[in-house]
Amino acid sequence: MAPLPKYIFCLCFTMSLCAFGLLFVGPPCQFLKFTSTPGDVSLNFGLYNFQGFQAGDSNSTSAAAYTDHCQLYPDTVHVDGTWKAARVFNGIAIILGGSILMIDIFSGCLSMKRGKSFMLGVVIYAICCLCTGLSFMVLNSALCKNNSVVEEINEAGGIQFGDSCKISMGGKSTIASCVLYFTCAIATLLIHPRKSEEKSSAAGLDEPFFNQDGTPNSTAVI
Repeated sequence: MAPLPKYIFCLCFTMSLCAFGLLFVGPPCQFLKFTSTPGDVSLNFGLYNFQGFQAGDSNSTSAAAYTDHCQLYPDTVHVDGTWKAARVFNGIAIILGGSILMIDIFSGCLSMKRGKSFMLGVVIYAICCLCTGLSFMVLNSALCKNNSVVEEINEAGGIQFGDSCKISMGGKSTIASCVLYFTCAIATLLIHPRKSEEKSSAAGLDEPFFNQDGTPNSTAVI
């Protein structure tokens, strides 16, 4: 088999770096959004915080009623089990994504050797892909359905928001991250050498070319 170009071994590192960075694209409160009716104003929500709303301007019909910064959810907001699970999966993806980057930096990409492509990388990339995908279970949680913050704003009058949420910039970047992690897992699996080939090659090199009586060793012929 012809040797692979050296840059091939850095593709997984580059894609995993992009996937990890995509988990932090945009403000942390722009994972989901609720759009007003008419849809000229959006209220953004994240897994841990949301876009601030000035309660004193609740009767305003412009975007001036909203602040640009993110703030943590108040204690009055109910975080159900599905929402908590989405937070956990998102955290696992971030921790493992950062860990595999360190492994790639010190043991994978810089070695430029085909044998340094780790099966461990396949497993971690697959788990990252799974966890980023499972973080979207938040679409079936209290954050997206029966959102208490949105209900409070609608009850105050003025700007009215719909009952269903949509994926915002942070959610879209998480989808892209999930796809990249899946691609990393497949690419690492294809680059990793097959053990059967390694063993047969090593066995052939260990066999002597001639027996003790001087006759050729047929088992050493490849």
